[in-house]
Amino acid sequence: MAGLLSAAIVLAGGAVGAQAALSAPDHAVQSQGTARLARFAASDPVTSTTSAPTTTTTAPPAPVQAAAPVQAAAPAAAPTPPAAPAPAPAATPAVPAIGQATAWGCSAALAYLQTYAAPGFAFACPGYAEGHEAMTCVHDTPQYPDACPNGPTIAIADACPQAYMNESANSWYLTDQVATEQARFGASYAWIDPFGACP
Repeated sequence: MAGLLSAAIVLAGGAVGAQAALSAPDHAVQSQGTARLARFAASDPVTSTTSAPTTTTTAPPAPVQAAAPVQAAAPAAAPTPPAAPAPAPAATPAVPAIGQATAWGCSAALAYLQTYAAPGFAFACPGYAEGHEAMTCVHDTPQYPDACPNGPTIAIADACPQAYMNESANSWYLTDQVATEQARFGASYAWIDPFGACP
């Protein structure tokens, strides 16, 4: 407050001094005005403040960098369960030498027939053998008119080794190819059902 009052008095004194240089007779009036001005400055500090000149420096605005686009986080993928291993293909039984089969079942019978039967036959296992364990049908006969309507067929009703080995041998015999069987496999059977009946 004292600083403001001093500034007001100095300001008023300077003005009075300037006027005194112009007209000396008004000096007493001017002194009274200075006293009033000092009282006024003391009673109202807001209106009597002087401000020092201020310098404002405005810096150019900082360059605005483009913000990187905000990407929404991709939803987390559910963990993939490990794939189950593919089932192993059904193992084809090893085919024994001709006339040496010992395995039971259609897979063994079909593997043996595909390897050793005469060409041109269809295989059915289990198949209808007209009441027999197995049957080799080359053509219809008067006795069995509908025995093989779909052509030459080997049907296995009881898949024992003797049944399918018999029908393989019969397929060569019934088509008159015993010599071919011998040449191809080193064995041939010149009669029907050379391995006998199923046990």
